[in-house]
Amino acid sequence: MEKQVRGAPKTAGSGSHGADAKIRTALNLLNEVRTELARKLADYVIANGRRIKDETSGEDSYGFALHQMDELFLIKLNIIERAMAELARLDVRETSTTYECIEVSAKREELPQRVADALAERGDSALLGIAVLAASAEKADLLLVTNREERPQQ
Repeated sequence: MEKQVRGAPKTAGSGSHGADAKIRTALNLLNEVRTELARKLADYVIANGRRIKDETSGEDSYGFALHQMDELFLIKLNIIERAMAELARLDVRETSTTYECIEVSAKREELPQRVADALAERGDSALLGIAVLAASAEKADLLLVTNREERPQQ
């Protein structure tokens, strides 16, 4: 037997809508730059594939093609990625957290499978805790507490 008790969604408010819009605009711009750099990097690797293979399989510590790839693309991509990660961290969009309590009752030998099944059904939820409601030699009643965070689609 499995009962569900759902908690009311808890909403964390968002910051200023203007700041959010600026952050999203900046993220979109950086994403375009990153995509263009990745395309150019792919072109470079295709054009210089033989040299890159030779330089990576050799014992020399310096390779012109590798050095050029680092300077022309990888350093820039690293900076763009770090900037995007920082902006994404600051992107405070509204989130909704749903808490759920699931009561699981089963014979003791069936209990591990019943708990696993209940958690598998809620794969996008995090398990916060398990409480024993009642237990006997033959049967046990548990309460599983989970939560799931959702961001509204924009």
